[in-house]
Amino acid sequence: MRLTWSLLISLAHCYSNFYRGKVGSSSGRYEDASGILRELPIDFLWTQEQIAFIKYKHNIVIPKEHGLVTNRQNHYSFTKHTQFPVNLWPTSRTKHVTIIPILISNEFASVYISELENTINSLTSQAGCVEFLPISPAEVRSFTNWIRIEPGEKCSTMIGLPDNERDELRITLATGCKDSPAVVRSILLHAAGIIPSRIAGRDISNEEISPYKLCSRTGIYSLCDKGKFQKSLGPLPSLRT
Repeated sequence: MRLTWSLLISLAHCYSNFYRGKVGSSSGRYEDASGILRELPIDFLWTQEQIAFIKYKHNIVIPKEHGLVTNRQNHYSFTKHTQFPVNLWPTSRTKHVTIIPILISNEFASVYISELENTINSLTSQAGCVEFLPISPAEVRSFTNWIRIEPGEKCSTMIGLPDNERDELRITLATGCKDSPAVVRSILLHAAGIIPSRIAGRDISNEEISPYKLCSRTGIYSLCDKGKFQKSLGPLPSLRT
C-alpha cells in the first residue's frame, strides 16, 4: 500500500511539472543498433535566444542555469513562422563542404581517442556535406570555432555554432554514453545544429537524427541549390586510417 501511494504521488508530481511546461533537464534520442530511437538523458546547453524561443513557441520553461551567456541582447522578436534559432557552421570556400573542427581532450585514454576518431570519420563518410575534422591543439588557432570533446559527469552539448567568435563548443561525455558510438554520433549531430525532437516530454521537432538530414533537400546544410555540387552527397573518404 505504501509503495502504491508513493508511486501515485510521484506520477502526480511528474504530471504537474509536465502540465506547467517546466523542465530541469532535456532528453535527446539516439539510434541504437536496431535502428530504434531510444531515450538518453542529454544536458543541452541552450543559448538565451533558444531559451526564449522554446518559451514562446512551446511554453516550456528552461531554468536560466541551463543557458549560456552570450554577447547578444536579451530581446528577441519571434513570429509563428520563426524557425528554431540555430547558428550554422561556415562552409569552406575551397572544399565546398561545412567543416566542423573537433579537438579531443588528451584526458581520454589513447585507445579511446582512436575509437572516437573512427566514429567521427564514419559520421563524415555518411554526411557528405559536413566534414567532422579531428584536429590537434596546435591546429586550433587556424579555426574561428571548434568543438572540444572532454570527459564529464554528464552527456552534454550545445546546439549549433557558438555565438562568440574564437569560442569552442564543448561536448562532455560521461561513462554512460561515451562507449556508445550511436550516442556520440547523435551528440555530434546536435552540435552540428539538429535540434532535439523532444523537450520535457513534448514533441518540438520532427527532425531526423541522422547525417542524411544535414544534407537532404530540407536539411540545414543542404547542397541541393549549389549548382555543380548538387550531386556531392555521396560518401567522403575517411580523414584518417
